[in-house]
Amino acid sequence: MKHQRGFAMLLVLVTVVVATTLACSFLTGQSTATQISRNIESHVQARALAETGLRLALAEIQANANWRQDHTEGEWVSNSSLLGGTITITAVDGEDTDNDGTVEGDGNLADDPDDPLTLIATGKINETTHVARATVTPKPGTPIKVLFAVADADNLTTDEESKKTTLEDWGFVVSTISDNESPATYSSTFSQYDVAYISAEASASQIGTKLATTWLGVITELPDLCDEFGVSDSGSTYTSSSINVVDNTHYICSPFASGSLEILSTPGELNCAGSSLADDAISIAERPMTSRSVLVALEAGGMLRGGGTADGRRVLLPWGGAGFSFSTLNNDGKTILKRAIQWAAQTPPSPEPALHYNFDTQSGTNGDRPQRNGQPVDG
Repeated sequence: MKHQRGFAMLLVLVTVVVATTLACSFLTGQSTATQISRNIESHVQARALAETGLRLALAEIQANANWRQDHTEGEWVSNSSLLGGTITITAVDGEDTDNDGTVEGDGNLADDPDDPLTLIATGKINETTHVARATVTPKPGTPIKVLFAVADADNLTTDEESKKTTLEDWGFVVSTISDNESPATYSSTFSQYDVAYISAEASASQIGTKLATTWLGVITELPDLCDEFGVSDSGSTYTSSSINVVDNTHYICSPFASGSLEILSTPGELNCAGSSLADDAISIAERPMTSRSVLVALEAGGMLRGGGTADGRRVLLPWGGAGFSFSTLNNDGKTILKRAIQWAAQTPPSPEPALHYNFDTQSGTNGDRPQRNGQPVDG
């Protein structure tokens, strides 16, 4: 009987231990399940915050035509409180073309409207972080159609051929017209184009006022047309390789810092407007060591020198004349040419963006810092 009572007691003790173990396991399981549930909830919330950050950045881009000028590379939003968590939005010029985590770009959002943009939005709630990345890629727009006024449309000079090829490489559609065509012939073509470009090889006396009253934007390499276009009282040339940027807030020169800018690889003939500019003329660059304007823009509707208003946008380019060779125009000079055409054609500074998503989730930390060309990008 003693052995039976002892065995029964042992069974009771074993039963108690097993019951206690099961109870503890159940409670531990309940606690773990609760923590997992919380982690899942935090992850969902962090992801929602990150995606909200991307949507906010895209909304700014779509609503602000000048976003490339108004924002710089780096943090656009830093740890901003939202719905119990925080969001950080970072913009990096370029895109990660080979998916190695490094964005290839030059760090300047404003220098090329065709550049892609990488947006990195970080949502954080509690200890959970979600990183969402997106590439904003400009959609191809309607090509700018350029009416290119030359000396002889049937026999282009070497420089005129180079200019035409360069414009076409940029995606512009270019048609030539001889400078001696009649005013009626010029007028009949205007509806087919967005902008007119007068080459230095054309004759100012032949062009005359044929393009002075068109609604098209007009850019010219001929300083002798300053008076006809109402930009200034006269025009001249000087020999140099550089200009002095005095207004880098204007679209044409916004990629450059104020001050001296080399635009030719070797000295050549550069343009200079007269001393008396139109009241509404915008002096974007000047001849070094002087106050004489060499790159001048006039907005449509702007007051002309001598009275009246401009029917379209006008630009005096800072080069031209018999001593100028297009082969000496460096990349900065070509940037001025491209942006002058874009501005004169009155196209938006940036094409409409399309958004392509690429998500990457990281929990517990803020994740890797965004990189451009292998270097971290700071806000």
